[in-house]
Amino acid sequence: MPDLVDVNEMQARVDQAVALGKDVVLTSASNRFWEGVNINGLRLVLIDALPYPSPEPLERRTRGHWRSSRMFRFMIRRLQQGIGRLVRHEKEWGIALVIDGRFNAQWRTIRSAVPNYMQNVSFVPRSEVSRKIKSVAQEYSE
Repeated sequence: MPDLVDVNEMQARVDQAVALGKDVVLTSASNRFWEGVNINGLRLVLIDALPYPSPEPLERRTRGHWRSSRMFRFMIRRLQQGIGRLVRHEKEWGIALVIDGRFNAQWRTIRSAVPNYMQNVSFVPRSEVSRKIKSVAQEYSE
């Protein structure tokens, strides 16, 4: 039961901070926020690196298709959990900004492993990120 208490306590802290106008939450994919805390009204998740685990020595030597590897499946699950922080109900929307170059390089494989709702992806140059976020936010806010 300690995990349940921790998540509930974190949820209460987030709700209290947001009520006080502190609406930016910084966390990492290794933190409990990534998988259990709801942040009402969250519109942007910034993912600075695909959440791959550190490889274990045996996995470094094992050959085979990396898409079926434990590390890839773990990364996909963590990616889904992180993006899942954005949309908790059918009428919600949000932007997940992934700034890891591997996302672009591995997109075809990642796309085949994620649900349809995660496949509406735009690849934009860094210089256009701010403009694109504002454009999408304006489109969905109307």
